[in-house]
Amino acid sequence: MKIKASFTHKAVVVFTPVLLVAAPGRADVRYVTATGAGTGTGSWANASDDLQQMLYESVQGDEIWIAEGTYKPIYTAANYDYASSSFPTADGGRDNAFVLVEGVRIYGGFVPAAIPSGVTLPDFGTAGRDGLTQLSGDIGFVDDVSDN
Repeated sequence: MKIKASFTHKAVVVFTPVLLVAAPGRADVRYVTATGAGTGTGSWANASDDLQQMLYESVQGDEIWIAEGTYKPIYTAANYDYASSSFPTADGGRDNAFVLVEGVRIYGGFVPAAIPSGVTLPDFGTAGRDGLTQLSGDIGFVDDVSDN
C-alpha cells in the first residue's frame, strides 16, 4: 500500500520587537589641579594641569573634577586639530577660551588633600569642596579689563 501525502504549508513569520538596552558604562572622572603633571585619569595624584585638554578627551557622561585655584584658557577655541588631538602651540591671546563639551559635567572647589581616597562625588557631599575654583578670562595684566 502506497501512501501519498500532500501538505501545503503556509509560513508565518512573527517579528517580536526586542528592546536592546546597553548597560551604561562607567563614566570617566578626570582630575585637574593647577600644578598637575599627569594624564588626569585615575586619581588626584595623576591630575593634569590642562583643563581644556581634559575637556577634549571627555565624552558625554564623563566628569571633570577641578581643584581649587584659578584657571585661564591657554588655547584659542578655533584651532583645535582633531586629526592629531592637539591645540596650536601659539597662545591665541584674546581669542583663548574654554570650550565645553556637551554632557560632560564639571565640578570645582575641591581640596584634594581633604578627600578620602576612593570616594566618589555623591559619597562625600561637601567635605573636601571648601575651595574656590575660578575659570578666568583675565588673561593679560591682572585686574586690567582693557587687555582681555
